[in-house]
Amino acid sequence: MRLFGRSSSKVTVQSKGRIPLSHFNQLVIHGESRTDERFQKCRWDAISISASQLTRCIFEDVHARSANFGGGLSRSIYTDCTFDRCDFTFGAIGNARFVRCTFASCRLYHLLGTECEMIDCAFPETRIEKAVFHGTSHSTTPGSNTRASNEFIGNDFSTADFIDVGFRGGIDLSKQVLPNGRDYIYFADTCRAAEVAREIARLNSGSADAKQAESIQRLLEFHHANGQKQMLIRLTGQESLAEQFRAKLV
Repeated sequence: MRLFGRSSSKVTVQSKGRIPLSHFNQLVIHGESRTDERFQKCRWDAISISASQLTRCIFEDVHARSANFGGGLSRSIYTDCTFDRCDFTFGAIGNARFVRCTFASCRLYHLLGTECEMIDCAFPETRIEKAVFHGTSHSTTPGSNTRASNEFIGNDFSTADFIDVGFRGGIDLSKQVLPNGRDYIYFADTCRAAEVAREIARLNSGSADAKQAESIQRLLEFHHANGQKQMLIRLTGQESLAEQFRAKLV
C-alpha cells in the first residue's frame, strides 16, 4: 500500500563539476514526427523525447536509467506504439499522451504521471513500481500552459504487477481493467471505504491490523477529499485484513 515511503540512502561524491552531455549514451528526439521506426536491444543512460509524435514505433529490449517521454512545454503523442521487454526508470514521464500503446513484459519504475494521458493502452505482464497517475494535471515545468485534467480511460492492467502504485485526482478506475489478485482490494467508493476502515480499526483495537486500517482510513479520506472516488490498494502478506475489507464491502 505504501506510496514512496521513506528510505535511507548514502550518496558519495567522487568528483565535482558538470558532466558534458556528449559523455552520455542517450536517445534524444525533439520536435519530430516518426512513424514505423524500431529501436532494438539498446542500453541508454537517458531517453529524452519532447514535443514529438511517434506512430507505430517499436521499442524492443530497450533499457534506460533515466527516461522522460514528454519533456518541454509541448505534449508528445504516442499512437499505436509497442514497448516490449523494456526497462525504464523515470524522473517524471512528462507531458505525454499514449493512445492504444502496449507495454508488454516491461518494468516501469518511478513513474510520476502528473501530465500523463493514457487511452486504451495495455500492460500485459508488466511490472509498474513506485508510480502515481494523476487525473488532475499538475505541470512540473515552469511556464507550461497545462490542461485542467488528464484523459485516462480504457486501459488494461489486468495482468500487470502493481508495486506501490496509486491513482489520484479523479481518475475513474471503473473505466480501467485492474489487477484482481487476492491481495488487491478495490474500493468503489472511497468515502464508504473510509468508514469501513474506521470500523475495522475499532474492532481490532490495539492490533497490527488496527494500525494498518487506520492508515488506510487516512489515505482513503485524503484521496476522497481530492477527487479520487475509487481506489486500489495491495495488501500483500496481510490476508486477515484483506478478508475483513472484502467481507464488509460486499
